[in-house]
Amino acid sequence: MLPLRVAMLWHQHQPYYKKDGEFILPWVRLHGVKDYYDLPALLMEYPAVKQTFNLVPSLLLQVRDYVEGNAQDAVEVHTLVPAIELTDRQKKFIVDNFFLCNVDRMILPYERYRDLYERMHKSTERDVFSADDWRDLQMWYNLTWIGPMCRKRSDVQAFFDKGRSFTEEDKHKLLAIHRRILAQVVPVLRAALTSGQVELSVTPAFHPILPLLCDSTSASEAMPNAALPKTHFRYPQDAERQVRRGRDIFADAIGSLPMGMWPAEGSVSTEALSVIAREGFHWAASDEHVLERSLQNYGPVDKFYPYTFRAAGGEEMGLLFRDHVLSDLIGFVYSNWNPVDAAANFCERLKEIRALIIAEHGEEALHTAVVPVILDGENCWEYYQDNGEDFLRELFCLLGSTPELATVTCSEAVAVERRAVLSSVHAGSWINANFSIWIGHDEDNEAWDLLGQAREHIENAREQRSPHEYEAAMEMISIAEGSDWFWWYGDDHASANDDTFDSLFRWYVEQAYRCMNLDVPDRVFLPIATSGRDHVIVQPVRPITPVINGKVINEVEWAGAGYYDAALAGGAMHHGVDIFKRLWFGESNGTIYFRCDTNRPLAGDETIRLEFLEPVNLTIEYSPCSLAVESEHPVRLGKIMFALDEVMELAFSSALIERHTTPVISMRVRVVSHHAEQVYPASGALELRMEE
Repeated sequence: MLPLRVAMLWHQHQPYYKKDGEFILPWVRLHGVKDYYDLPALLMEYPAVKQTFNLVPSLLLQVRDYVEGNAQDAVEVHTLVPAIELTDRQKKFIVDNFFLCNVDRMILPYERYRDLYERMHKSTERDVFSADDWRDLQMWYNLTWIGPMCRKRSDVQAFFDKGRSFTEEDKHKLLAIHRRILAQVVPVLRAALTSGQVELSVTPAFHPILPLLCDSTSASEAMPNAALPKTHFRYPQDAERQVRRGRDIFADAIGSLPMGMWPAEGSVSTEALSVIAREGFHWAASDEHVLERSLQNYGPVDKFYPYTFRAAGGEEMGLLFRDHVLSDLIGFVYSNWNPVDAAANFCERLKEIRALIIAEHGEEALHTAVVPVILDGENCWEYYQDNGEDFLRELFCLLGSTPELATVTCSEAVAVERRAVLSSVHAGSWINANFSIWIGHDEDNEAWDLLGQAREHIENAREQRSPHEYEAAMEMISIAEGSDWFWWYGDDHASANDDTFDSLFRWYVEQAYRCMNLDVPDRVFLPIATSGRDHVIVQPVRPITPVINGKVINEVEWAGAGYYDAALAGGAMHHGVDIFKRLWFGESNGTIYFRCDTNRPLAGDETIRLEFLEPVNLTIEYSPCSLAVESEHPVRLGKIMFALDEVMELAFSSALIERHTTPVISMRVRVVSHHAEQVYPASGALELRMEE
């Protein structure tokens, strides 16, 4: 019996946060002690399982700076301030930043941390904490980020056992432990590489969207009607620079050259892949939807084979396309499942794929077939119980012991006879096979205009400046070309750090001018990001067709839906209404779907109102005992599918709200209890983009 080959790649990434010798955001350190060491260390306990870890050079540079003591982050700095000496400004920073983690998984399970969180969010007093409280909060935020593998260390476990009444010395000891864990990140990866169990691949240096560096108009290939920046950005030499610089940083850190590359966000184009191939890489990867749009006749198993990309100059390399559903199941769905069931479900799906391949092409096809599973290797784990350890152990155990399956590295995946030769590919990313996250919105385009004009000024002044000045300026440009700054512009994503990302992007652009002794345009100093965002909303990425039964039996039903996250918005707890958690939304074939998650079941006198403002005024109110509709026009309840059990699920025709008149639905959520009322968002309205 031939097994189905499975190639799993974990993408480890952080943008470059360093400014004036300080890391403005702490995510390299915090994910370093939670994820970057834990995942490879845990994997090595299962030597029968092979994986690929993709390392972004901007992450490697910052890990080295931490280990060598070249910089601190702002959270470290505020942790080390003696609690009794904290100023009001420092206390505000701590309140704003020391609860930024998954509340359910990283705060509520710990009695002391939970107490601090609830007191801070329920009190109307300006300063409800004593010096002991502030000191414990300083400790707990850093403590909760330590991953389960490192929690087994006696010095770490001692802090968890202590739980409260920490000392100033404890804070110094804890941060020293963080540095020691970070110092083990690269060595554990090298050890896994040396054993042959792991392959290490790389991304261009500062995680840019390579196709947009090559030519910003490549966005029009998948988005023909998108508004693009006024400044045409076309610097293929920057793409080459990012690829070469990334390879060099990787080689310096790891001690060997990478064989493969995961382009940032799986973003590819014919020109971008040609750059990678010319630089001698053996393989690259993207998403299955890119392949679908690249082939004239796309079949159901075409994505399960490696391809050959051939550049115009004759250079060739292997090309893999990730299974979108399997990758997203780990990234976004399985966190709420029982770990045993989730791992079993994943492997059963792989067996179904194996059967499908055999049915289409016979068992011999398994010699070359492969299922690439590629996803973020850090952010999803804080949504899992115990940082995903139980799930990963179950998964690795099954992958290593199931005879129908065999894990391979990505290099092994392409080292076979390949499906076909591709001399051109659709320009797109892993999200909707386009670049809409990073270009096309007014904010995105303004950022590209700032960057493009800076790049042009630097190139025009090159002959009048020294090579050293030019190289220093280009390093700043390379950092500003990173995808992460554009990720947070526009209305696609939002976070508590939006303003910081905006400020950092513009600072790097400013420094590029200063490195060349050029005047900095005034507009560089003006914020791009819309200020005052009070909600976190993610728009849908694909149509959905959930069963309306009020139960969460299969989260795949809602995979790809959009959602508004009230917990991240942080509004409810300030007003004492702790009911509403998340609103999911999506559409398919003229039917609009909503799902409302709550932190607890509604009491008899509590109601939630979905208040639609545009295109028409419509209110749907529900409680444990009733459903009511208020509208400008008569509405028959029989036209609405509704279920309330574990969650509230709702479906109705888009005609009910005249959805055909606009792709945007404007609405609010109002939660009413016997003692309080809260509106989400606190100001303005939610703008839900429902187009399929």
